[in-house]
Amino acid sequence: MNKLKRTAALFAVILMILMLFPLNAFAASASVRASASSVKVGDTVTVTVTISGNNIGAASGTFSYNSSVLQFVSGSGASNGRIVVYATGSGQSSLSASMTFKAVGEGSSSVSASISQIYDMDEASLGSASGSCSIRVASNTPAPISSMDTSKVPPPRSYTMIF
Repeated sequence: MNKLKRTAALFAVILMILMLFPLNAFAASASVRASASSVKVGDTVTVTVTISGNNIGAASGTFSYNSSVLQFVSGSGASNGRIVVYATGSGQSSLSASMTFKAVGEGSSSVSASISQIYDMDEASLGSASGSCSIRVASNTPAPISSMDTSKVPPPRSYTMIF
């Protein structure tokens, strides 16, 4: 019985000591969304990368896309294939970067974001996250006119001219 009491007391002391240390088990996530999933050549589309978590202070990573289908035009928190975003003031529950692309060729392109470093306001790592979206680009050339349905065209009239 004495041994059982000692084991229970030791367990209680260890539990109280562990409660003194905060556990950072907050993981972050990333979502990637396009303003349109289908566009035509010459159109622009905006892609937003949102990093969500608890008390986020900063995040950085990379983005990629098919350059034969999309052309990077501008970005907020993103340029040259890199994403870098910071919280203003206190930590945030989410941070976002946006990128504007011009559709330059027919086909599909995945826009992928790999956020390799996510930190909270205390500079503790919240891990990494990734996400992607797909954009389909169609030709802006009008479809060819199909052959005319002649069944609804009245027959030609003949005229006789007298001189």
